[in-house]
Amino acid sequence: MVKIKFSSRLEGLFDVERLRPQPSKNFLPIEFKNMPIKPNNDKNIINFFPTAKACPSFSDVLNEGYVLVAPCDIWIKTDGYNYEYKTKKGVSMSIHPSGQLIDYYEDTNVKLIIKIDNVWICETPKGYSVRQLPLLYHFNPDWYVAYGIIDTDQYYEINPQIIITSNKDEILIKQGEPLCYVIPFKRENYTLEITEYNKRKHEASLWNLLGTFKGAYIKNRKH
Repeated sequence: MVKIKFSSRLEGLFDVERLRPQPSKNFLPIEFKNMPIKPNNDKNIINFFPTAKACPSFSDVLNEGYVLVAPCDIWIKTDGYNYEYKTKKGVSMSIHPSGQLIDYYEDTNVKLIIKIDNVWICETPKGYSVRQLPLLYHFNPDWYVAYGIIDTDQYYEINPQIIITSNKDEILIKQGEPLCYVIPFKRENYTLEITEYNKRKHEASLWNLLGTFKGAYIKNRKH
């Protein structure tokens, strides 16, 4: 089993359990969590139109990896040119100047890119990195964390870049609020091969994984 290690420079932070990195399943979007498997709780045994909650792809992606949460309340004010921020407990932040990225995009709703500095340390075994991903299906109109890759077998800091997209002048990210996913993966080289369509192989996979009304995909797939 591959082990991913988290720690922090901030003394006492990880003694507060709710502020530690946590499994992604702890932060399912409330709408997804409350969603029935069948629309309107349909009682029919055979139902070909289940909700997304019955789709393994949705469940798998929302349960993958870990989530970083805000270590403290974070207040950010910006008009897209000027900015200020306030945090608690000495958490520092720094901006990515517009000249690094935003100025090169004419049509964008990004007002500011500001990152949380030096809070999380993440270590993975040799050959493993992590993906930093924005929260999926949370539909936050005010901000999201940038997608990035960190080779955490060599460089251990994770400093989430917060992309401000709000039409308001100020936002508040509350302590404990989920920020982003951290998903470990093994670095490997891939080669692209274009092949002829193998109908027999494709049909066999459909028989194996979609041959019952319920649960065949999860039951028969190989990990």
